[in-house]
Amino acid sequence: MTVKREGFRVPLTTIAQDTGVGIGTIYRHFPDREHLMIGLTERSFEIALANARNAAGNTGSARDAIGAFFELTIEDRDEFVMPLHGGPAVRSERIKKLRSEVWELIDHVLRRGADDGSIRSDITAADVILFAAMLAQPLANAADWDRVARRQARVYLSGVGAVEADRLSGRTLVARRRR
Repeated sequence: MTVKREGFRVPLTTIAQDTGVGIGTIYRHFPDREHLMIGLTERSFEIALANARNAAGNTGSARDAIGAFFELTIEDRDEFVMPLHGGPAVRSERIKKLRSEVWELIDHVLRRGADDGSIRSDITAADVILFAAMLAQPLANAADWDRVARRQARVYLSGVGAVEADRLSGRTLVARRRR
């Protein structure tokens, strides 16, 4: 996406060229740069919401559902123009509603995971969403970000399920911390 590649001050003519439309088309839909950024942010939250719905509908374990959310986030990373990706602050009521729905769905998956023992009960939607935002931001010098991001997601997912091992051994997180 041009905005992610060149920043938020990229000329609108460049955006028009890269999207294959005329500058007039952009101005017909977005009267100025601010409205364009709001539109891109709204679209980004719609993608994130679709990904969260996919995770919530995943019939595997909750940990598998969060893994699916991470995978979709990695796949869609070039589409995101969001505050955690350097995008504009959320002011639109529509975007706030979309963001809230994403958080609620991820929270639902996490509660399911806490109930079935596949996810530690101290993991929050904020933890998952922040980590997903990091997965969607390729490091400048990473040769193969997809590989790196997927490895990091696997490492993260193995950590969120640590309670399962503790429960099987009869220990609790509190007991483990006291040692």
